[in-house]
Amino acid sequence: MPGSPYTHEVIGTDEDLAAMTLGDAQRFFDQYYTPQNAIMVLVGDLDFENARARVTHYFKDIPRGSQRPSSPTLAPTTDRVRAHVERRVEDPLAQQRLIRIGWRTVSFDEKDRAALDVLGAILGGGKTSRLYRRLIDDDPVATVAFAGHEAQRYDGGLSVMLLPLPGVSAEVIRDQVLAEIETLKKRGPTTKELDRVRRQRLTGTLFGLSTNLGRAMGIGQSVIMGDDPKLFIRMLEQLDTITPRDVQRVAKKYLDENFVMYEIVPEENKSPALPGVIR
Repeated sequence: MPGSPYTHEVIGTDEDLAAMTLGDAQRFFDQYYTPQNAIMVLVGDLDFENARARVTHYFKDIPRGSQRPSSPTLAPTTDRVRAHVERRVEDPLAQQRLIRIGWRTVSFDEKDRAALDVLGAILGGGKTSRLYRRLIDDDPVATVAFAGHEAQRYDGGLSVMLLPLPGVSAEVIRDQVLAEIETLKKRGPTTKELDRVRRQRLTGTLFGLSTNLGRAMGIGQSVIMGDDPKLFIRMLEQLDTITPRDVQRVAKKYLDENFVMYEIVPEENKSPALPGVIR
């Protein structure tokens, strides 16, 4: 994602790690691992004043730290680079082929995010999704077909992940995926498909809320992404406003010829692993 903070891995490259000194690591820790840059979530049957007193007791002596750098100033996602790239990469650790196809979309707080979330689920969210039915049930060319939309604070993407059957080329997989997307662009999704996605998201949210850990994670992620502890609940409400026409519109707008496709293949001449052995 050129022009995005997500262009490189968080941990960096092998060259970055080799060049890093203990002083570099300590400066990074001192800059970012500080109280004003942290979120604490307490859930459960607790007394607020008692919990507050305990937090103060255990954490009050940790210094505030220096002011963190301001967030990067980025161009709107609609103005960022989007290109068509197809590559085949050998991976010495791969046990079988994997194909990933992705489109750059929008960040978390942009208005098309909810419709793109629904689009990703309709394409590849479970065994009743379009890609699963097409690529696994109707005309088997893969053993796994998954799609989803992931929007982060500064950028986002909709991606498809597939494990092709032996002998099925990446071009066949790509063409099948693009054909299903074109069908969705022309006809749009059905009301039944939207209802399925809403039920899936509601069930997933309720399951998360059934445990203290799930509640804490939902609240924490909501604060990190949108500075709103109830954001994950409001996201469910947003799904009720999405129409089939909204999904069709974002499919036409974002799922175009500017996609990136990687075919990850086992390294040539590598001896195959024995059945049941993880290498």
